[in-house]
Amino acid sequence: MKDWRYWLAEQRGTLLALGIFVAMFAIYSANHPAGFTANVVQTAANKGVLLAFVAMAQTLVVITAGIDLSVGMIFTLTNCLASWLVIGTGLETAFGVVAVLGTGLVCGAINGAIVIYG
Repeated sequence: MKDWRYWLAEQRGTLLALGIFVAMFAIYSANHPAGFTANVVQTAANKGVLLAFVAMAQTLVVITAGIDLSVGMIFTLTNCLASWLVIGTGLETAFGVVAVLGTGLVCGAINGAIVIYG
């Protein structure tokens, strides 16, 4: 029984974050016009993946002690560019995706060079 209590005490912060997430998602689902459906969950998960990628990139920057908060601006720039370029036929969409990824890569490289060589 002590092992269980020790584990709960050790994971208190994680469990609190999980509880807050579940409560917020329940409020979101209750207020959504479509209710709690598979489509609502899928849409929320798809949007969450994009933010997870940005969070992972930002975490890597912060862990390596290079405090750089411009990842959000590059994310916004590439999203705006994607909304303009990633349309049309399959080939046009593929070229748009390549252009957006290239733009993010170039902006990130320039930003990294400025941070490093400053």
